[in-house]
Order: sequence, then C-alpha cells, then structure tokens
Amino acid sequence: MGLAVMLEIPLVVINIQRGGPSTGLPTKTEQSDLLQAYYGRNGECPMPIIASATPSDCFDVAFEACRISLQHMTPVMLLSDGYIANGAEPWKFPKSDDLPEIKVTFKKELSDGEEKYLPYKRDEKLARPWAIP
Repeated sequence: MGLAVMLEIPLVVINIQRGGPSTGLPTKTEQSDLLQAYYGRNGECPMPIIASATPSDCFDVAFEACRISLQHMTPVMLLSDGYIANGAEPWKFPKSDDLPEIKVTFKKELSDGEEKYLPYKRDEKLARPWAIP
C-alpha cells in the first residue's frame, strides 16, 4: 500500500474485518484492523480511509472510494466488518444515470507552454495527470 501511495496508483483496498479475539465471532465482532488501516504503512504515508455504517451504505462508500481514488490518483482503503457483511436491509439499487459522474482526465496532449510531458506536475487538487499507457 505504501508503494501504491508513492506511485500514485488509483486502487481501492477493501478490508472486511474479522471477528474478535478470545471466543471469536460467536460472541462479538470488532474493528480490530482499524489501527492497521491507519498506520500500517512505512513512514508518513497518507492514504484515505472510509468505512461503511450499514449494509445499504456499502454501495455508496464503495462508489465514493472509487471516486476519491480516481480523482486524486491515490489508493483508498474501504473498511467494513463481519456484522455489516452478514447484515441485511432493504435497499433500492440506483439507476446508473442517477449516479454522479466520476470525471477522469487523461493527458492526451501538451498544454500551452509545455515542452515535454511532466508526469508529476500537479493540478488544483494536487493530483497528477493520468497518462494513457
């Protein structure tokens, strides 16, 4: 994950946290991977971390994780746990036309004043342009 942050690779890491220690899942669930999600990388390696609150919230936070990852060229960790994963609630799947657009801009040509492609030149969000392989 630290390498993905340094290379500015947009990806989503989904961590469905396991049951607690001792007697395990039959007696309790817990968010035991939270500190690993916060600090489980080398040095000062910032990475967005978001978590779902309910089973129906999982879709929205997964969509938001993808949006953050693509717009800011960074990995994002999405947390959930066994309690949410095993839960259920009514939820209406949204139409794709109702979802907000995730704007991805590719660097296709040089801007005014550029003599060569600058892969780490930042925009107003401090994100770099995404080159087409």
